[in-house]
Amino acid sequence: MSRGSLTVPALEIGIPSGLLALLVLVHPTMIDTALEGLFYSGFTFPYRESEVLLLIHSHAKILTEAVLIATLLLAAFGDRFPKLRITRPEALCALFGALLSLLAVAWLKKSTGVYCPYETIPFGGAFPVFVPSLPFEARPGSCWPGGFAGTGYCLVSFWFAFRDRRLRLARAMLAFALLFGTFCGTVQLARGMHFPSHNVATLLLDWAVCASVYHAFFRKRILGTGAESALPRASAGKPLRAEAAYSVRLARAPARDFLR
Repeated sequence: MSRGSLTVPALEIGIPSGLLALLVLVHPTMIDTALEGLFYSGFTFPYRESEVLLLIHSHAKILTEAVLIATLLLAAFGDRFPKLRITRPEALCALFGALLSLLAVAWLKKSTGVYCPYETIPFGGAFPVFVPSLPFEARPGSCWPGGFAGTGYCLVSFWFAFRDRRLRLARAMLAFALLFGTFCGTVQLARGMHFPSHNVATLLLDWAVCASVYHAFFRKRILGTGAESALPRASAGKPLRAEAAYSVRLARAPARDFLR
C-alpha cells in the first residue's frame, strides 16, 4: 500500500481526533461561559422548560430513527430495489457509523463527569465547570459531549457511505446532518443543558467514528486490490459503466467481506 493510500484515512480520522483531544486539553471554559450566558437571564434559563423546545427535544429523534430504520431495511432488502442504486455494504456502513456514534456519545456522557450549564456555579448551580476527565467510569454529571446534537451529527455516516458512487446524495445527507445537528444542539444551548464546546465535541467525535467505520468497510478492501484508482466518482449525468459494474460487484459480495 502506498504512502498516499494511507494519507486520506490518517487525515479523515486523525484531524477530528486531534481537534477533539485539543478541545479536552485546552478547554475553552471562558468562551463556553460567555456564549452560554447569552441564553441566561441572570437568574435562570428562561427557555429551559419551554414547551416548544421540550417538544422538539422529545420528538426530533423520531426523524433520525426513521432514517436509520429505512437504512436497515435497505441493508436487508435493498437488492430487491435496484433502481435505488444503494448497495447493502453502503447501507450497513451508514447504519453502523451512525449507531456507533450514538453509542460513543452515550458512553462518554455517563463517564466524563461534566455537569450541564444550569448545574454550574456561574449559572446559579452548585458545581464548578468541569472539563472531561479520566478515568472513563460512571460518575455524576452527564453532559459531555452533547447527546441531542448527536441526533443529527451521527448522520454524517451517510456522507462517507455514499460519497464514492452517489456524490449528490452524500452531499445532501452531509448538509442535512450538519444543519439538523446544529439545530438540535442550539435547542439545548437555549435550555442551559450544554455548553457550545459540548456540541463541537460531538461533531468531532461522530466524524472520527464515521470515518473509521467507512475505512474499515471499504478502504482496506479497495486499496488492497488496487481497485480504488479505477473507482469512478459519481457524476451529475448518467452513471458510468465501470460504476455500474462496481455496484453489481458490491451488491453480490457477502457483507462479511467488508467487515474483516
